This record gives sequence, structure tokens and C-alpha cells, in this order.
Amino acid sequence: MTPGSQNTLAEDAYQRRTATPGTVRTREEVERLFTGLDILDPGVVRAQPAGPDGIRAGTWAGIGGTP
Repeated sequence: MTPGSQNTLAEDAYQRRTATPGTVRTREEVERLFTGLDILDPGVVRAQPAGPDGIRAGTWAGIGGTP
């Protein structure tokens, strides 16, 4: 299964289980949201640590400000 299809499956499952809309984005897509901003170290990173099985959740986070 490709990462894009995994994202689609995750987004579909989320949309079926909640009234709150959400969008699954890749790291590159999240980085583009910071275009025109100074992004602080360490940049765009995973928001959660890896679980006991070594798998990391797909939530990306970053902090940016105006130059």
C-alpha cells in the first residue's frame, strides 16, 4: 500500500467516525503551509512519539512566525 492510499484510507475512516472535518497531509504539504514564514527549529516534526510497536502517528506540527 502506498503512503497516499494509506492517507486516503485514514481520512475516509476519520470522516465516517466524526462530525469534525479533518484533512490528512504529508510532511511536504504541511511544510508548504509555512511558506513566507520563518519556521523555528526543529522545523516540521511528528507531534507524537513512536508507539511501543515503533509506528509513529501521522500528525505533523511546526511553529512559524513572520520574518
